[in-house]
Amino acid sequence: MRDKLFEAVLGMEAPWCVQGVDFYIAEKTRTFAIDVVAGRRFAHPDAPRPASCP
Repeated sequence: MRDKLFEAVLGMEAPWCVQGVDFYIAEKTRTFAIDVVAGRRFAHPDAPRPASCP
């Protein structure tokens, strides 16, 4: 439930998701474990895009 809350706060949408959050009170920091759905493919940023892609 907490992970879903942080996904909403961070504005994350599928295929991205929060897998865990660690709080370090003494250091006043948080560490987020971010993951992506298995099998998801991403284009290389320098590759030409088809005309139908924004």
